[in-house]
Amino acid sequence: MRRRIIVTTILALCATVVGVLWFSPLLDVREVRVFGTHLTTRAEVLQAAGITLGEPIARVDVSAAAARVRSIAQVASVDVRRGFPHAIVIEVHERVPIAATANGDGTWSLVDATGMLFQQVAAKPDTLTAVEGVTADFRGIGARTAASFPGWLRRRVSVVQVASPQDILLLLRSGKQVVWGGPDRAARKAQVLQALLHVKARFYDVSAPDAPATRQ
Repeated sequence: MRRRIIVTTILALCATVVGVLWFSPLLDVREVRVFGTHLTTRAEVLQAAGITLGEPIARVDVSAAAARVRSIAQVASVDVRRGFPHAIVIEVHERVPIAATANGDGTWSLVDATGMLFQQVAAKPDTLTAVEGVTADFRGIGARTAASFPGWLRRRVSVVQVASPQDILLLLRSGKQVVWGGPDRAARKAQVLQALLHVKARFYDVSAPDAPATRQ
């Protein structure tokens, strides 16, 4: 008998807790905190998340809200979590631009390391490498190639031209050109090129990094 009373009491307490979490305004959503927005805005994130103030916090579908926020082009990933008792916390991780590609109307699209075009801007930022390719796939290859450069090389490269997946040409800010070949063995190519740049030349070929070449 005593055991039955204890079980009944526990079940009643559980039901009360569930009721408070699921239905009670004592644990409702009163604020949505957004962190990490630079390329996008807090308003855009809030609109995409679609979280209703006053809704019981336990009933908020944080996974669905995160999926909606990830649909924003500038967002690479997002963490949506409950901040009991009254907050939903949205932490945005935006895409990092490493290159830019020209559009037909004179504007530019920023490109991240995956080759994703995610934001249109009026002019190319001076710090970004320009990527040229006749197709989106080629521009993606160019962006991933630019992302593979060590910092010293990325600062020197003005343009990455992709004529084909195995025909990549780098135009340096100094006016010199580098035949890069395909996107493979990027670390080795950069290492060889760093040494090769001490040789006075206009053209450098590291497409086969174990047999590099230069010419005037």
